[in-house]
Amino acid sequence: MNLGCAAQLTAERCEALLSGQGFLVIDGWFGEPRASDLRRELASLHAAGLLVPNRTSFAVEGRAALFSKPHIFEADLHDARLQALFDDSLPHWKHWFSESAGSFCGQLAAALPQLALQSGGAARAVKLQVNEGGGSFPWHHDNPGPRCARALTLLTYFNPAWTPGDGGELVLLPFLGQATAVRPLHDRAVLFLSVRSLRFAEAPAHLSCTRSIRTASCIAFCQAGPSAMLPQPGSTGRP
Repeated sequence: MNLGCAAQLTAERCEALLSGQGFLVIDGWFGEPRASDLRRELASLHAAGLLVPNRTSFAVEGRAALFSKPHIFEADLHDARLQALFDDSLPHWKHWFSESAGSFCGQLAAALPQLALQSGGAARAVKLQVNEGGGSFPWHHDNPGPRCARALTLLTYFNPAWTPGDGGELVLLPFLGQATAVRPLHDRAVLFLSVRSLRFAEAPAHLSCTRSIRTASCIAFCQAGPSAMLPQPGSTGRP
């Protein structure tokens, strides 16, 4: 079974990720039929009403306030309610959830030792997302600052019918670099450094577009401790 990325993280790709570009785009991440099986399970979750609106916290008059984004729904695979469905309804997500904390995480840490990634279940956050069209994300860092240990973000897309105009392009802006738009194509993975790259997601060309339902998953991998530092632009982090 193809588990994706570790075998595809060649030395050349790791160099590009760490030494300035700050991101990688890899197609055929899971392979078929696995990618379609994951999409089918995610669509079933959404149809059953088991995804919740994406919410963001902002400071309003000195207090935290939560705001929901329209048309964007998420599920956290650390949620016990969803894990209870693993065996019957989400066998492929169960497998990937387990591997992302186990052998895959170990292989990822070995391929990118400069990031000092943690291993184990607490080392990453795994979320699923459905965008019904019309929603988007503003510019942001996945690591907002001190006390956040996120070091590497992995996005995977499941959109076999995507066409230009549907929206959802991931726009990445590496530190002191040029913005790059990445199409959310089916079975495509994007890895990027959570601190160094700003990102946003584009809305559809027509906000009333109903054919642009998009699905994706996101895993944020964390560093091992406060002493671990991301390599700076222009450096691979090697001694």
